Amino acid sequence: MLQLDPGEYVPDEPELAELHRSLHELRDKVYAHTDKDGGRSGSTTSTTPVPGVGTALGYTTEWLPLDRKWLPNAIELFSIQETRFVIEAHEIEATPNFK
Repeated sequence: MLQLDPGEYVPDEPELAELHRSLHELRDKVYAHTDKDGGRSGSTTSTTPVPGVGTALGYTTEWLPLDRKWLPNAIELFSIQETRFVIEAHEIEATPNFK
């Protein structure tokens, strides 16, 4: 299986490179994984038993939203990365052994 070199796609522009690293850290710690220090939480809840119905169970989740001030740079970063990935995908598909 092909895998991207993690360092290859870090942007050259320092501000975007820092955002890239921050988003990777959030992805690993908050959004994609279940690390205990990740900023996500969940819990179960129950209601007072209702005669003839029983007790209802539910759950709640919490997560850390992205800071809105990141959005303009994030959109720029995503656009740059999309272009880079598309170019590389075409290069991979053009290799003789690609199946």
